[in-house]
Amino acid sequence: MVVHAKDENARHFYEHLGFVPFPGESLTLYRLLKDIRAMRDN
Repeated sequence: MVVHAKDENARHFYEHLGFVPFPGESLTLYRLLKDIRAMRDN
C-alpha cells in the first residue's frame, strides 16, 4: 500500500503505523500488504 502524506505531521502518523518512506520521497510511504494483513489478523 502506498500513501502520500500531506505534511510532516501526517508522515510521522504513517511511520507510527509501520509505513516506510521511499528513498528520496519523504512524504511518499509504503507498507507491504502482507504486513498490514498480519497486523489486522492479530
